[in-house]
Amino acid sequence: MKKNKKTQEQRDLLIAQSNDLVRARYSTSIWEKRLFIEMLQHIKVKDKEFKKTRFYYTNLLKTYQSTSNDDYRKISQAAEALGRKVMFLRYVSENGERRKVSEPVVKVDMPEELQDGHNKYLELKFNDVLKPLLLQLSKNYFLYDKANIIGIRKKYTFDFYEIFKKAEWESKNKVVVKFEIKKLRDLILVDIKGNPTNQYKKTNDFERYVIKPTQQEIEKQTDLRFTYEKKKKGNKVVEIWFTVYKNRKQNSKIRENTIKQQLTSKISQDQTTTPKAPTPNNPIHNNQAYQKLIDIGVTIPTAYELVQSHDTSYILTSIQQAQKAHHTNKKMNFAGFIISCIKQGTYKKIHEKKQAKKTKEHTQQKKQNFHYKIMDIENTYQKERNYYIDLFRDKLNEETTAEAIKRARTISKRVEEMTVEGIKDSIYFGMGIVTYFDEIGKFPKEFVSFDNYMQKNHNIKVSRHNSNNGWYEIVN
Repeated sequence: MKKNKKTQEQRDLLIAQSNDLVRARYSTSIWEKRLFIEMLQHIKVKDKEFKKTRFYYTNLLKTYQSTSNDDYRKISQAAEALGRKVMFLRYVSENGERRKVSEPVVKVDMPEELQDGHNKYLELKFNDVLKPLLLQLSKNYFLYDKANIIGIRKKYTFDFYEIFKKAEWESKNKVVVKFEIKKLRDLILVDIKGNPTNQYKKTNDFERYVIKPTQQEIEKQTDLRFTYEKKKKGNKVVEIWFTVYKNRKQNSKIRENTIKQQLTSKISQDQTTTPKAPTPNNPIHNNQAYQKLIDIGVTIPTAYELVQSHDTSYILTSIQQAQKAHHTNKKMNFAGFIISCIKQGTYKKIHEKKQAKKTKEHTQQKKQNFHYKIMDIENTYQKERNYYIDLFRDKLNEETTAEAIKRARTISKRVEEMTVEGIKDSIYFGMGIVTYFDEIGKFPKEFVSFDNYMQKNHNIKVSRHNSNNGWYEIVN
């Protein structure tokens, strides 16, 4: 790519993606793509470290011109999915072997509830292992302006746009991108793990449901457009050649959108002022505390202010306790009494006690769930370990059998008193096999002990000896 003549400020507004990152593909939803792009745009050219970036739901909806309340849920789902994404990065080992290693892509801090009245936001941060792909790029990258993709609504359009943008040269008006039909399908139609799916196996279906809708949306929404030609071998389509052009018709519209986005971005993300009343499509109308306050007779602006400035569970506890007090001793202005209780923290200690109990129960449940998860892993470990024990058992000769029995007798006093045949028929013989072949460096290290297995495969150390109830827990 030729040197970009854009100013530093313009370059910072562009999205820089390493070509390696584009090749590390996996299936993503529209909102996953959008969040990923938002993260990319917050990386400045001179950045040396990734920074945690905060994104408010309301601003994301404005940026991508969404009017659907369901997009609050979709944004949360997308953030959670990004947090689970693992990217396989290719590298060459010291001895020249081509390999790939998995790494989590994004660290996600997100709200558990969407209807508790708080101004919702996400905090996202790239994994530090992605630094070579995204920070201080000097080669092997491409740039594109977020304004060019804001209007995209179809997931395949993102994928094609990135492929075409990577191939585009600024000094040319067009570029030809050639794909074998199978390779293109395997590149675009992948599952969440990056594996090719069985979707649209017929070329006509692939063209109808993927290529043509993408062609229409790219031309309508972006700075590119393309035509394509199917190449046949006999009667079978084997390749598709895409001719990609600059979409000059869209450039003026895109530039207008860019200016609007730049002006919008100058508004502080930290919105300190509270509207007098929520808009009709505000999800706060579904908030339980807000609804109860309105039903009691609290005015809409006051109810909105209370829900914005206090935790939903605290308000619900205050209402519950105030109703008990009102039942015992009638209040002249019950709505005003509740407002006063909430603001003054009359029932704060009761609420804190309830929350502490819930937190304890939640923590206990998490510990129990973790224990069961480790138990499942341990069962898998035992099956794989027994497989290797059986392999070594089949290769035993008289000498190695004696060595395994010798090691088995050291395991416990009970074994010392057992006959040779008794040992062979017991689990101790398998332990002896593991011990002996581990000593001579032949038994796989990860299956010598469960600690080794957990360290290698899950990078944690667990124990059930420190717990009063015998549950597995993480130890240092």
